[in-house]
Amino acid sequence: MGRIEIICGPMFSGKTEELLRKINRFKYSKKEFLLFKPKIDVRYSKSKVTSHNKSKETAHLIDTIDDVKRICEKHKDIKIIAVDEVQFIKSNRPLYLDFLTLKSKGYEIILSGLDMDYRGVPFPLIPEIMAIADEVIKLKAVCFDCGQDAGMSHKLLKEKEIVDIGANEKYKALCFKCWKNKGE
Repeated sequence: MGRIEIICGPMFSGKTEELLRKINRFKYSKKEFLLFKPKIDVRYSKSKVTSHNKSKETAHLIDTIDDVKRICEKHKDIKIIAVDEVQFIKSNRPLYLDFLTLKSKGYEIILSGLDMDYRGVPFPLIPEIMAIADEVIKLKAVCFDCGQDAGMSHKLLKEKEIVDIGANEKYKALCFKCWKNKGE
């Protein structure tokens, strides 16, 4: 059987860097994999999963979980799936069920994504994935204001959109105390 692993945390905690580290281990061990990223994430590259530290790897661009399944069908011999920014994948059904189906087909699935939005509200998919995951890696960033461990993403701009792709021009990582002091 397969397995599901999720790497989650706030902005700037190293989620994508950790995902790419795992991808590099697959490359060194000559294991083939499929890497996916949502089309809407064009911060550093349109076609590559790219960390804030500029580590990068070419990825399949997707909008929905059906895109993932369609691409997997074309590469039946590959049983490792990695998805960056999983919180942005769209589905008309409970998405965790699709990941369970892929797991039952023998896929090793590694997901990375934000656990909460800038308001401190969990992205709907992430708690569901955490509940079914074989392994959960919850990373912390460094608070941009005080230097302590940071588990919150703070939006610098006053725009209220929940999905607002950006990096340090729009967001910073804060500890809970500094985040609360900002009025979130």
